[in-house]
Amino acid sequence: MIKSMTGYGQATFSSRNNTIISVELKSVNHRYRDISIKLPIVLSAMEREIKKRIESLVERGKVDVYINVDIPVDSETAYEINMPLAKSYTSVLNKLSEELNLDTNLKIADIASVNNIIQLRKLNESDIPQEELLKPVDDALKAFDEMRTCEGRTLCNDIESRLSNILSITDKIFDMQPDVIKNYAERLKKRVKTLTDGIELDESKLIQEVAVMSDRCDITEEVVRLRSHISQFNKLLNTDTGAVGRKLDFLLQEMNREVNTIGSKGNDSDISRQVVDMKAEIERIKEQVQNVE
Repeated sequence: MIKSMTGYGQATFSSRNNTIISVELKSVNHRYRDISIKLPIVLSAMEREIKKRIESLVERGKVDVYINVDIPVDSETAYEINMPLAKSYTSVLNKLSEELNLDTNLKIADIASVNNIIQLRKLNESDIPQEELLKPVDDALKAFDEMRTCEGRTLCNDIESRLSNILSITDKIFDMQPDVIKNYAERLKKRVKTLTDGIELDESKLIQEVAVMSDRCDITEEVVRLRSHISQFNKLLNTDTGAVGRKLDFLLQEMNREVNTIGSKGNDSDISRQVVDMKAEIERIKEQVQNVE
């Protein structure tokens, strides 16, 4: 079954030290595979493994991954002391006290009020073991792939319906061919009679002209190829071989080529109208295929 290049998935995970890991994946259609991962710099060593997991599921499309890590402010480990700065500040005050012969009367609140002595603890790589980061990544990827599969199923149903319509019109046009030739023969006969003012006609020459016209208007080969393209298209829609979007796009070009030839050979206004309907369906399928992986 085909998959859509449009997908979304998100997941959160609370680690053993209450750190919250949030993962979000978004994808849109793209000619090739383009993966962009944004995560805290201290976790950059894990980027390769994350990308590898995405590549195992995605063959085409632009995928954006956002990973955010939050340390709860009510956690006992949420804050840290900049001890070198605190010691330096205390040392400077003591030195100032000695030089000016003043009492320092330092209190803990005085030191704590200095900027950056007590601050939110920065994230360290050791805070998040690889398995804890990859858990929400895998969960988000699962939701992401389920959405792409669901979207793909919707696309497949719509495309199959339009292919069925094209096939139905093709059969109708093919069945119209004998009447087109017959009508042409009658029109030709009337025209010749009018031009020759009732002179007896050479039936063999008329038959020869109709035969030439019949060969020129014969769409058997085009219809056979068009049916073959539609059959291949249906098989690709239900294949499990991975990305098929480019193959589908190529088949659409070939289908459009055959339909154009049928239109030019048709030599009939009713066939021309049917060809317009077929081309409209091909254009709608083409729009859908732009989003197929």
